[in-house]
Amino acid sequence: MSLSTCPDCGNPISSEALACPKCGRQAGRKSSRAVAAALALVVGGLALLSSYVVHKGTIGLGGATNRRAVHSGQKERVAFFYDLRADCEIEGYPEITVVRGPSQGSVSTEQGKAYPEYTRDNIRFDCDRNLAGATLVFYESKPRFRGSDSFTIKVRFPGSALWTESYIVDVL
Repeated sequence: MSLSTCPDCGNPISSEALACPKCGRQAGRKSSRAVAAALALVVGGLALLSSYVVHKGTIGLGGATNRRAVHSGQKERVAFFYDLRADCEIEGYPEITVVRGPSQGSVSTEQGKAYPEYTRDNIRFDCDRNLAGATLVFYESKPRFRGSDSFTIKVRFPGSALWTESYIVDVL
């Protein structure tokens, strides 16, 4: 057994671990910072819209369909949402409502912490260095189910912004 360091939170993890026990990053997945950087390039031409997306700190545009992979029968984090002020203090926890639940599993939420993902040109970029209060979204499939499932949620941010996010979950 060898130890490595999680690229998202710096926690030591064993080579046999499927996910970081501290932040939940799955082994072999791209860093959430790399995903955020790729997203910033895609929406870079939409300056006004991208600044709103980055301010609210979620991966994906409101109304977008997001794809995640999870393990069968295991509760795994598939998303997180946060709202930070310029001084990195939490504005409040976004409220999540399940609009259309999954047919082969369940969705749950809880308050927790996650690393923000602001772009370098955002005033909140320095907030990326520390865990911030966030509403975490989890998916858990029925035992032994393998295949695709989907669900849709509404996210209401403390400033009353409302987003609809859809997820396709590949259950392995």
